Amino acid sequence: MAFSLAQIQAIYEWIPKTFNGTTYPAVWSDQWTSAATPPILVLTLTPTGRFRFFDSFLHANSVTDDEGKLLYDEVWGYHEKATLSIDFQTKNPAERDEVGHAIAVEILRNRLKLTMVRDKLRVDDILQTGMNTSYIDSHGNIIYRSVSDIQFEGELGYSESVPAIRRFGVDIGSGGSPKHLQYVIQDAMRVGFGISARLVYEVEEDD
Repeated sequence: MAFSLAQIQAIYEWIPKTFNGTTYPAVWSDQWTSAATPPILVLTLTPTGRFRFFDSFLHANSVTDDEGKLLYDEVWGYHEKATLSIDFQTKNPAERDEVGHAIAVEILRNRLKLTMVRDKLRVDDILQTGMNTSYIDSHGNIIYRSVSDIQFEGELGYSESVPAIRRFGVDIGSGGSPKHLQYVIQDAMRVGFGISARLVYEVEEDD
């Protein structure tokens, strides 16, 4: 999974686990064994690939003071999607239906609690809720399942520290020419970047 440990933990904490006063254990599917006793939430996070950008500028972090040099972090990278499956398993079909409905409600209620600014994650779409199925375990018990799939968007990237812009100016009429317009940008390292343009105008004479 390309998401960071912090992003995966944020998703785990976001997943609703308490319904009607009962808190159910939740485990990732790669850690789940047939010895786990239902009722239980079995979680699977599946990457679905990059969907926009690649090694592109994403955003900039706040300016910091590094030994008198004003710097800020440019973040480069891309956004990736992943699908989270919440598989509620129980021996009681009525409990399956009740909790399956409650999961759908809580997903809808909590969909805005993950943000790109804080978590580098957001809920992108609810693909399905409450898909009912069942299987027979190794002991001959019927295990009733309610499966919900949620699509997440996550940021993957790296940061580079670059000088912060500390001055922006406009110079009109530089060099004695009223037709000259010059923009000057200076960063924290006092390195200037210039943008120049020539103004062309025409005077129309009255007939």
